[in-house]
Amino acid sequence: MLSGTGRLQIRNPTKKEQGLYGCSVASRLGSDSESSPVLYAEAPVILFAERNISRPEHGPLSAVVGSTVIAALGANVTIQCPVRVSLKISGKKILG
Repeated sequence: MLSGTGRLQIRNPTKKEQGLYGCSVASRLGSDSESSPVLYAEAPVILFAERNISRPEHGPLSAVVGSTVIAALGANVTIQCPVRVSLKISGKKILG
């Protein structure tokens, strides 16, 4: 919504509203313009695997979050938490 005070308000934005928005002004003394990108960011997602991992011996064990891990007492256990974050500008992915 464009107001008479030179303000643009985007209400309830969707992916369709992402893009470059600009403002320009001109008079007999000159002109100027500036723009701002409106980005669409997706919510981050934890990538997980539902697996059962069992190692009764004392060796190191690595699993992805979401897995059921059964390890020997004293064994080193590493649980990985991979994530996906995505940020787009004008439909082009710039992060993720």
